[in-house]
Amino acid sequence: MSTPVQYHEGQFPPKALDWERLVPLIGPANAAVARYDGMLAAIPNAHVLLSPLTTQEAVLSSRIEGTPSHHGRSSGVRSPW
Repeated sequence: MSTPVQYHEGQFPPKALDWERLVPLIGPANAAVARYDGMLAAIPNAHVLLSPLTTQEAVLSSRIEGTPSHHGRSSGVRSPW
C-alpha cells in the first residue's frame, strides 16, 4: 500500500447519529467486554489471548494513517516482506 486509504474523506465525524439504533447495543457490548475481561482475569497468561487483538489494532491503525505495516512488523517478529 503506497498511498493512504481515504476511508471517511469528508464524512467524519458524522453529522448525526442514529441513537435509537445505537443505544440498545451499548448494554450487550458492555456485557461482552465484561465477560472477556473476566475470562482474561481467570487465565494465568492472559497476554496470549490479548496479544492478537493488540497486534490487529496496531495494523489497522497503521492502515488508517497510511503507514505500511503488517502483523510481523507490529509483533516485533521480523517478516520476509
